[in-house]
Amino acid sequence: MLARQINFSLLYKRFRVVAKDSLDKSYFIVYSKHDEVKKDEFCWCRANQLLKLGSEIEGYLCPSEESSTNLPTLIVGECYSIIPSMTHTPVLHN
Repeated sequence: MLARQINFSLLYKRFRVVAKDSLDKSYFIVYSKHDEVKKDEFCWCRANQLLKLGSEIEGYLCPSEESSTNLPTLIVGECYSIIPSMTHTPVLHN
């Protein structure tokens, strides 16, 4: 069986740190869509590095495995590189 590989790249967004909780080290961030039709999105998250209040950063949100109990993690860094992931689609030939 052959497999076709499909490359995907992560979608980096620009976030702003609105608030932070020093006790549990979480951040309240906003993602502005810059579109009059769509509203800004806010959420609490954790981050893979320390963030400063009011700073603007580029990264992507990685959902936690148990979304009902854990916060997503904001992955920051190397925002201009493409991180591919591979998906294998089976291709059958007769």
